[in-house]
Amino acid sequence: MFLISICIPTYNGSGTLKETLDSIFSEIDEEQVEIVISDDCSTDNTSEIALAYSEKHANISVYQHEVNVGMDRNFTEAAMKATGKYIWFCGQDDILQNGAIKKAFEILNMYEDINFIYFNYKFVDDGLINEVMPPCLDISSDKYFKNEREYFETIQFAPTFLPAIIMKREFWLNKVQDNYFDTYYVQVGVWLEYSKNRDVYVVSDPEYILCRVPADSWKYNDGKMLYETELGKLKVYKVALNRKKISEEVFNKMKNLYLSRSLRTLMASKAKGLIVSTKNRDDLKFIFGLSIRYYLHVRLITFIPVPIAKIVYIVGRKLRRLKF
Repeated sequence: MFLISICIPTYNGSGTLKETLDSIFSEIDEEQVEIVISDDCSTDNTSEIALAYSEKHANISVYQHEVNVGMDRNFTEAAMKATGKYIWFCGQDDILQNGAIKKAFEILNMYEDINFIYFNYKFVDDGLINEVMPPCLDISSDKYFKNEREYFETIQFAPTFLPAIIMKREFWLNKVQDNYFDTYYVQVGVWLEYSKNRDVYVVSDPEYILCRVPADSWKYNDGKMLYETELGKLKVYKVALNRKKISEEVFNKMKNLYLSRSLRTLMASKAKGLIVSTKNRDDLKFIFGLSIRYYLHVRLITFIPVPIAKIVYIVGRKLRRLKF
């Protein structure tokens, strides 16, 4: 059994998968780390690229879906096919570098049965050269937290970015992830399910992992995806709260963060073509209940016409540029 399984869920990733795999192979000992690629019925040659690597490297396994199952189920399939004690997710366009895997092994040697590792990371452009925004975490040194209470006192959110997350594979074996399907953040749901009274090691240095933010990012190029990923993230916390996996305080922090930028997110999404669906409104009702915030968000904000949203979005962008 491998100690670490790097799980790569793919879908139409032919433009970047080679670069990602090469970055991993420059870092690993093939006898200690396996790579599991789960392809979600790509329509390009992603699977051919993956299979070509598997023919050269005995530690790669490639699985192909006959139908597209979506992000959350594909993440789960990758995790379920792994054999290592730990799962390390990696996006098909992300880069591990500068001894990232060596760092992970050092932590696993220091804390033999640790439950979670969280890597900080850098946001870079499509060319992997220019930093486009500050690192995810603003901490000056590595932190070890004995439980989720210590963790959430310092860091207010669970990690969302795939290559930032290392966790025990056993957490995926009881099908708790089914509760978080169709949120886009099933991995966050599993983290929250098992974070209570479990330790976390947080790596402060953002140089180990690069998060590629291309100009045509799937998350920003489609209004539906931008809106639903933000809403799905909050829904994950609501499900975890209902299942008594997190405290009301942790949920409220995420809810307030969502509300602080919900108008801007919605205007940007509608400007890009979003039509708020019945499912979106049902999710809002599930999260907020029949509260004043629910009625304000659903009855007022989500019903703003697209032409008005576009004007608000364009004016807002111009004002932000003037500010700087």
